[in-house]
Amino acid sequence: MRNALKKCICITIAAMMLLAVVPVQGAVIPVPTEFTKHGIIYSVLSKGKGNHGTVSVIGIDTQAEGEDLSTIIIPQTVRKYQVSYDVIFIDSFAFADTGIIKSVTLGKGIESIKTGAFYGCVNLSDITIPETVSNIDKYAFGGCGQLSVINIAEENEYYSAENGELYSKDGETLISAPGASGKYTVREGVRTIGAAAFDSNKLITNVILSDDVRRIEEGAFYNCTSLSTVDLGKTEYIGKDAFCKSGLTSIKIPETTTELTDNPFAYCDMLSDISVKKANTKFKVRKGMLLNSSGKKVISSPTVTEIEEFPSTVTTIGAYAFAGNKNLSTIVFPSKIKKFKEGAFDSCTSLKIIRFTSRNLTLPEITEENKGVFFNTTYNLIAEIPYSEESFTEGSAEKAVEENSPGGVLITNY
Repeated sequence: MRNALKKCICITIAAMMLLAVVPVQGAVIPVPTEFTKHGIIYSVLSKGKGNHGTVSVIGIDTQAEGEDLSTIIIPQTVRKYQVSYDVIFIDSFAFADTGIIKSVTLGKGIESIKTGAFYGCVNLSDITIPETVSNIDKYAFGGCGQLSVINIAEENEYYSAENGELYSKDGETLISAPGASGKYTVREGVRTIGAAAFDSNKLITNVILSDDVRRIEEGAFYNCTSLSTVDLGKTEYIGKDAFCKSGLTSIKIPETTTELTDNPFAYCDMLSDISVKKANTKFKVRKGMLLNSSGKKVISSPTVTEIEEFPSTVTTIGAYAFAGNKNLSTIVFPSKIKKFKEGAFDSCTSLKIIRFTSRNLTLPEITEENKGVFFNTTYNLIAEIPYSEESFTEGSAEKAVEENSPGGVLITNY
């Protein structure tokens, strides 16, 4: 009897151990929120029936042992915990600023490359994109200065590549040309220079736009420090930061240009000459400052050396209008100037004294994105404001200037 009981117990234990290692049909399999395989980090998007789901790629594990992360091959499917996942997109900024990556191959089935997915991958030299990719967001390859080989499957209905340059399938949008160098002429048929198309390209020196080009999108030539001249052709629209931190020495706005977003020439500390063709009805230059047609708003003046007086029509200093100007030391704002937009004098590191002749000021509220009108100015900045019994009270001009000068400011009344 005892031996029979012992045998029964042993059989029961063995059966329990077998159940622990052998999957049972219909058993619940754990669903992770993310996991790593072969050094690539995936985020689980969904898990459907039949132990099948979808994931996105969100980065790489630079500490992964035994993996060559200089050559990235992203598969069409990946298995984890007995579940097969389809890889459907590369997430925003997934590989951003990852210097180790040199080559990338995307598996068939991937549909989208999100914003900034490979931004700042300074050593990325080649990428292969399958026919299934139907969406490449802005900044996807911004700052990839070594990217000279872009392979697109011929069957792809949305994109094409030529000489290391990425285009929309119809050839009307130049999406990315990170490997361009020297004097560069945009080919005929291109109507739009995409966002960050030449971002951080250190080799391009001159650009000539064909007469077909109508739009230059946000950050298109951002940080192109060797770029000195651009022929804007018949451009109609120039986006935010389009030439920000570039090496431009002069620029002429053509008669066709009708829209500039903020100051496309912010932080261009070599830009000493801005001009506008006479036939242009939207913009003009006065006292070295680029103004809107009414003359009420200063749009750009990155290297004006001194301001003896503003044009009499000016009432608003636009966003980042003087940003990066390292020559300004003293500014007197006439009473007509009442509105100051975000970053208007950001990084004006020689600015010592600002004098307001009126207390009627409108300055932006400080947020995570907006650091202030006088952000990154000198720590010993002096602001002179007319005296009032309401000086330094909540909501006063003094408080507004103080909040917009996060580096510190000494405020005096006169």
